[in-house]
Amino acid sequence: MTKHSTSTQPDTAGFDLDPIFRMPSMLGPAPGPRNMPKSKEHLRYKGENTTIAVRALTDEKALTRLMPPRCRLAGDPVLAVALTMLTNLGWLAGRGYNILRVSCEVIFDGEAGPVHGNLQLAMWENHADPILTGREELGTPKLFANLPNARFVGDRCDFAADWEGFRFAELEVDGLKQVPINPPKQYPAQGGLPLLCYRYHLVVGDWQKPGIAAMTRSTPGNAPAPVVREQLSGAGRYAFFTPRWEDMPTQYPFVATLSALPLIEFRSASVTRASGIADLAAMVTLD
Repeated sequence: MTKHSTSTQPDTAGFDLDPIFRMPSMLGPAPGPRNMPKSKEHLRYKGENTTIAVRALTDEKALTRLMPPRCRLAGDPVLAVALTMLTNLGWLAGRGYNILRVSCEVIFDGEAGPVHGNLQLAMWENHADPILTGREELGTPKLFANLPNARFVGDRCDFAADWEGFRFAELEVDGLKQVPINPPKQYPAQGGLPLLCYRYHLVVGDWQKPGIAAMTRSTPGNAPAPVVREQLSGAGRYAFFTPRWEDMPTQYPFVATLSALPLIEFRSASVTRASGIADLAAMVTLD
């Protein structure tokens, strides 16, 4: 098999971008949240975000079965579901998108020592470009779904996610009250903890074999900490609904696995509004 050199990739000089390439690599360097034109770098961390998070106690054995190698639960088996609505993003020239995250706190026993973070079991987004860049550059487990903005009425908010019309998840919080702002130094959407993601890519031609299987971790890097403008707390709940193959032919095992986790007790629920984003450019691979 002939191996093609990256030297055939086009010159980057005319695009005002770093020589970072994704497919289709033959057509030029790849713009994105971590590769902006030099003339637009001042917009890199610009954006507003609102995160609605609900946490629930689930079964320890069932949740542990979902852990990647060398991961163990950090404390109680709590499964968090969070919707983040991003607006006025600099890297998207003022556009935005939404993220639905499912995570749990774990400790990864790496060669350099234990790492405490929020393991992302799945992340749905409603925009193709952050899905592609996140999967390829960061190893995040991103999928597509229709994620409308949450609806806020009085002291209540609610949200539902669907794929081609099948509602597979819903989330709601009521009794929202303002609480004193006590922002974490980094990652307000994750309660101050770094993201942990299990990066998995199969081998072309041998689909049951992983070409890459490694843990990645976010670090603050040069991104300024987002400024938390408002925090609210309330009582919340969420649910996942078991799809048939006909409902979600490319995602039904993922959602069915989540819907099978028992929800023993709902715990904290919160809404956080902040300015500024972290582009996760300093994501690293753990040994």
